[in-house]
Amino acid sequence: MAVKRGDIDNFPNLTPPSDQGNERLKLKMVDFDAEILRLNYEALGCTNRMVAELEKINEDGVMALSALENQDEQLDKLESNLHQINDDISAVRNDIKKMERCCCFSLLCLPLKRFRKNKDKENKERAVASSIIVKNRSSVRRRDADFIPKLTEDAIENEIEGNLRQVDDTLNSIKHLAVDINVQLSIQEPKLDRIQNLVRYHVSCR
Repeated sequence: MAVKRGDIDNFPNLTPPSDQGNERLKLKMVDFDAEILRLNYEALGCTNRMVAELEKINEDGVMALSALENQDEQLDKLESNLHQINDDISAVRNDIKKMERCCCFSLLCLPLKRFRKNKDKENKERAVASSIIVKNRSSVRRRDADFIPKLTEDAIENEIEGNLRQVDDTLNSIKHLAVDINVQLSIQEPKLDRIQNLVRYHVSCR
């Protein structure tokens, strides 16, 4: 277990019996301080790299989520346009039927299957997606205790502590981004299936 320098004075029989022993103890203390400083600098470098790498991952996650949200809007527009095409074809079919009755000639009429948006299904999908967000975004209590034991109480240890807190916050952000991305994919999957069915239908009617 690490011992603070301030606690050393509390140990009994620590005073050496001679000046030579006292000098040896001072040299050991200097070596001990140098080793702590070296390890702290190594730890600081590691935490700096962790912060930079996690920030990059977080930025990539934000961009991916933004792209998925934009894609979701485009899928809505595409599905709406395909339904409009289907409505137009149905109108043409009705006109052809009227011409057959009035002009006594037959035209090739393809059977048209209407693909309508199921509003209840879409609302249910979004409700399920919202419940996923609420379920996975349980409140995370911020850590109050220090991440590392303080030995020197200097600026380096304070910076390491700050880096570790930033790492903890960024990891929580990445976790929430992963949940949001999964929700977006869950929402878009049935939309893609409906669009694929519409495209197959229109291709088969050619």
